[in-house]
Amino acid sequence: MRMPDEGNPAAAHVPLMAAAIQTRTDLIMIDTGFPGESDLLENLNALHFHPADFTAVINTHVHIDHVGHNHAFVNARILVSRVDFDYARTFSHAFLESSDIIAIMTEFFPHAHSRRIEAGAHYLKRLVETYWRDDILGNPAHIEWIEDAPALPDCLSFLHTPGHTPGHCAVIVRGASTSFIAAGDAMGSRLFWKRRLQELTPRFSTELFLASKQKIESLHGIVMGGHDLPFRTEDLSYIQTKVIKI
Repeated sequence: MRMPDEGNPAAAHVPLMAAAIQTRTDLIMIDTGFPGESDLLENLNALHFHPADFTAVINTHVHIDHVGHNHAFVNARILVSRVDFDYARTFSHAFLESSDIIAIMTEFFPHAHSRRIEAGAHYLKRLVETYWRDDILGNPAHIEWIEDAPALPDCLSFLHTPGHTPGHCAVIVRGASTSFIAAGDAMGSRLFWKRRLQELTPRFSTELFLASKQKIESLHGIVMGGHDLPFRTEDLSYIQTKVIKI
């Protein structure tokens, strides 16, 4: 998928990733894209999947571009961090209720680069005003908080990866031949693999982000970041196919 412009022309050139995990017994969606965009549903349809068929949705974190179509998965359990949702809700309400958006950015993102705070504040304010809803995660009756250790298929596990957001969680899928790591924005792109680059979006905590990044870099298999094609850790080669058998 692609990020929509939404007042930031550079965003339209940024890929946006999600993964449908099919096991013998479950069909699980990891992240659900940006609200109002049709590409997630079109991609699922091309793979002969329908949102109503999914048994679970896992959100790596509560940013609008990762939870945008949760409502479409009407029969799915929704597995997400309560810490992350509470932080996103508090941040969004602060933005909606305050006229000093720079102060809000400084409070919630103390690690944000000072030269980017103002532009980032206006961009995030537009997103919050347009898309934030307190029920953005979907049916409250279907939500299961990751902190409560919800049941998972044997091949899946969570990896706590805070830093990009306070409750960010990656997902590890263990296959017969390799593992698939849905890293979300804890490793947004192959560009950040074992390199000290600074992403454009502000971090909740640089210290936590770097520690989480090291966790992911210690794993072997296939890594899918939140904004890049999956790649193999052994040689950093991209995987171009839409279906990966592990």
